[in-house]
Amino acid sequence: MTEVLDIAPWRLAAALLLIAVVFVLSFRERLGLERSLLMATVRTFLQLFLVGYVLRAIFALEHWAPVLGAVAVMVLVATHTAVSRLKRRVAGITAFAAIALTAGSGLTLVFVTEVVIGVRPWFDPQYVIPIAGMIVGNAMNGAALAGERFQAELKNRVPEVETLLALGFPAPEALAGLRQEAIRAALIPRGRPVSDRCDADAHGGGRVHERPLPRAARAAVLHPRPPTAPPPGRGLSGRGR
Repeated sequence: MTEVLDIAPWRLAAALLLIAVVFVLSFRERLGLERSLLMATVRTFLQLFLVGYVLRAIFALEHWAPVLGAVAVMVLVATHTAVSRLKRRVAGITAFAAIALTAGSGLTLVFVTEVVIGVRPWFDPQYVIPIAGMIVGNAMNGAALAGERFQAELKNRVPEVETLLALGFPAPEALAGLRQEAIRAALIPRGRPVSDRCDADAHGGGRVHERPLPRAARAAVLHPRPPTAPPPGRGLSGRGR
């Protein structure tokens, strides 16, 4: 049985008390965030009212097309937000992020709604839309963190990457360490503090993660080729004795 809660206006107004606490704290500490907080509060209320009316119309239609359209809008907004957080734009990054978010969020949404929950009908907006919002939101944060970390690592390790490329290593091998750091940053649980290659051990100390070398570079370091011996009867200068 589905029950809809009718929230009184004074209860909605009570939510402003939490914002008022932050507003007073900003004023007392002279943070200068009062204007930003006010604008964000007004924008949030307007967005919630508009989204509420849109969702009400989607729920009333009981058709799969509006539900998929709402999910598509979520993915588009998430793609724009994730790409806009990057300090440096790269050609084709928007299309790449859209494909990644669509594939990852879509597969996860289908698995959760069909295998885990068993939503019937499969497009029931009461379940699909909120679950899609949570999945797409987390995917957006992961994509943004991965992109930011990759660009930061590339900026700090330009000589290393250029050296590997100059030695003839392919681009995937030269960027392997950067890619690993980006994936690690995206997969770190949100509840844990993110440290830069330093994890606290059981005794309160720290353990620094060494930057992994590409596979070919590790092979060259661990198994160097022996120097070629000069022909018999010749010295280092190449002349006979």
